[in-house]
Formats: sequence, C-alpha cells, structure tokens
Amino acid sequence: MNGATCVCKAETSGAIKRVHAYDTEKYKWVYNNNTYDPIKNAYTSVYDIYLDKEQHIIGIPENVTVTMTQDGNPVVKATLKTDLSGITNEEFDISTGNLDVVSTVVVNNYTINVSKVSYIHNAKASVSAEVMKGNTKLLTVAVASDLTGIPACNVSAFVNNHHFDGHIFDGSNAKNGVVKVDILGKVQVQGTVTDARGIVDKFNAAKENKYDETLFKANLADANRYADLGLYYNNYNVKQANVYLEAFKHTSWNGSAYWQADLVIKFGDESSYSICTNFFSERNFNDIINLLKSLGDDYVRLFK
Repeated sequence: MNGATCVCKAETSGAIKRVHAYDTEKYKWVYNNNTYDPIKNAYTSVYDIYLDKEQHIIGIPENVTVTMTQDGNPVVKATLKTDLSGITNEEFDISTGNLDVVSTVVVNNYTINVSKVSYIHNAKASVSAEVMKGNTKLLTVAVASDLTGIPACNVSAFVNNHHFDGHIFDGSNAKNGVVKVDILGKVQVQGTVTDARGIVDKFNAAKENKYDETLFKANLADANRYADLGLYYNNYNVKQANVYLEAFKHTSWNGSAYWQADLVIKFGDESSYSICTNFFSERNFNDIINLLKSLGDDYVRLFK
C-alpha cells in the first residue's frame, strides 16, 4: 500500500473439529463413443451425463491468528479462540450445540476485544466486548438474554437450502435481556429487554404502516413497552434520561408524507436528542467515514 510491502499471514494451532458446511452439485458429460448416422453420413459423439455431488467439510481450528505487517511493522493482529467442546459432530445443530468464542483485533494503537461470545442452545446467549485506545477504554458493551424455541437446524441444511424458510424461527425468542453500553466510563446506556420478538414484530408492523401516522405511532408505542432503557452518568443508579424509539415525519420526493423511527434520548425536562440523526450522522463522523473509505480503496489497490 503506497509502495510499502504488506505481508498477511494466518496461522492455526490446537485441535480441529470437522463440520459439514455445504454440498455442491454439477452435471458432467463423459465421452462414451461415436455412433454413425447414415442420413447425415457422419459420426456423432455420445456422452453420458452424471450428476456429480460433492460434500464440503470445513475444519474449525481451536486457535487462529492473523497478522499483517507493512514494511515489517505490525499493523493488524487478530486472534480467535473457539471452544470446540460444544461442537459434538459434523452436523452442527443450533438446537443442541453450544459455542464459545473469544477474539481480539489490534489495529495500530486500537484494540477490539470480544472477551466472550457465548451461545447455549435454547438457554442463553451473551456477548461482552470493549474498544480501547492504548490503555484507555473507549467503549464497553455487554448483552445477555435467555433463549427459547430454537428449532432443529444444522449448518449444512441452512446453507444448502437457498430458499430457506425463515418461518422456521417463528417460535424462537430472546427474553429477559440485559444491555449495558459504557462510553469512556462516563456515560452508560443500560436496561432490560423483556421480549425481543415483540419489539421486532411491532417495529416491522410500524414500517408497514409508515403512511398512517396513527398506526405507526401505536406500533412504536407497543414496541417501546418491551424495553426499559435509560441513560446514566458515572455508573450512578440514577436514571438521567429514557432511551426509546420515537416517530419522525419525513417527506418523499413527490411531497407525500411518511413516518420513520429513530432512537431518542429524552430528559426529565421533556427535551430529547435523536441518537442516529443528530449524533451518529454522516456529517458528525465524516472524517471517520472518509478514512474507512480510503482504507478500503487502499486494500483494493493492493490486490490489483
């Protein structure tokens, strides 16, 4: 990149578990012989047609380390550790198997540490992660929830079925969820989500009713009842503001009105602040967005 020599290396260690990932099928024509056609006074080649099926098995290593250097200087180092004990056979079924993953990504002076991704079938899922610059924690995230109704579905069946019926998951849900996002140890967004499917269903209903103000707002109100999220300062147990979905009116190119939802912080004096529109906007994060685009362009040029 920019004339520098870049080296990317991937290494594995520890045990390896085999998992049936997917299958492929393709037709093959195999030459058999020639037959004489007296009408055409010519020989015609005869082929036998076979359906060639291949089963693809992948090996999941216990440890993976990926490093990238630029002119010998380390730029990126990523490590991934997977607890293989929850993968009991080649057909990994999400309704019976468990998964625990730990990963760390270091980019220059920044570290993204996913200290725990844990999935226990039909019981619980949790994620803990932090973003650091040097020794300073910029962001920490912790999410946990109880799981119910996870259907029998192995990885290969899910991948092979290109027309997979998503309704198989209609009976599944995540309840009693706990969420905490900590920013610089100063500001926390935390709370509970009692019914994740309830939020998704009501949010989807709101999107379908985006041209009807009354129905849209009613659907959002129903979605907000499934969550109790608040804004806190310095880890004190005094809620400073509520965090919830709020309806905003928009106008399309032809002048017709429609409604969209945004995540809002609302304080006790009734003042509110739109998180996505006012804070995490392209204008406020323009420098970061341009930097990521530039980095992506550099990698594209690297492989040309």
